[in-house]
Order: sequence, then structure tokens, then C-alpha cells
Amino acid sequence: LSFAYHDKAQTGQIMSRVTQDVEALRQFIAMALLRLMYISLMIAISVGGMFIINWKLAICSVFTLPFLG
Repeated sequence: LSFAYHDKAQTGQIMSRVTQDVEALRQFIAMALLRLMYISLMIAISVGGMFIINWKLAICSVFTLPFLG
């Protein structure tokens, strides 16, 4: 925002908005990391199950994962 806005706005309102924005960003990053761990665990379990069922087909499938990702 412009300097004129900051001159007109009260300090408490600006601090409140900054605090809310930082908290929203922190929650977003925390949820993103949690989802990333969940997805990684699901892929690892799926790949492990594929190797248990049919290792030849699992090798072919695992080689295509980077292209799909």
C-alpha cells in the first residue's frame, strides 16, 4: 500500500492486519507440510504394495512416476 495509507491508518490496525497475515501464512505452510508428508507416505505404501504383488510391473510403474509428477 502507499505511504499515504500508512500515514492515515492507526498503528493498531496495521499491526493487527500484519499479525493476521503472518498467522494465516504460518497455518498455510503447516498444512502444506502435513499434506506433503501424508502424500509421500501414501506413495511409499502404494509402491511397497506394488512390489509385494508384482515386482516386474512395479518397476515399470515406478519409472513412470517422475514423468507423472
